[in-house]
Amino acid sequence: MPYHTPALTAQEVLRHAQELLEEKLPLHAEGYKCTTDALVKVLVGVAATKSTLEAVGADLVGTPDPHPMRGYVNAQLRGEEWPELEQQLKVAAQQIPQITYGERE
Repeated sequence: MPYHTPALTAQEVLRHAQELLEEKLPLHAEGYKCTTDALVKVLVGVAATKSTLEAVGADLVGTPDPHPMRGYVNAQLRGEEWPELEQQLKVAAQQIPQITYGERE
């Protein structure tokens, strides 16, 4: 029996991932270029590509310099919080829909 899996665009998956990350990560940025939205987008890119702030920033147009982004992260997240935060993010990642292309039979 055929079933229909809704096709999601990369932008929809990115938006959903950003929303989950913003909900789980207590980050806030209000710089000239480094806003909370920009910081979260870059962090999603780093996680998705298993890369660095520098590499993702070089690929995204209009991305803030990595130095202030690191400053915001380091100022707001302490090292002892990482194990619990990592676990919460792993659970949240399971809620991110996968991109599918068309119908399956």
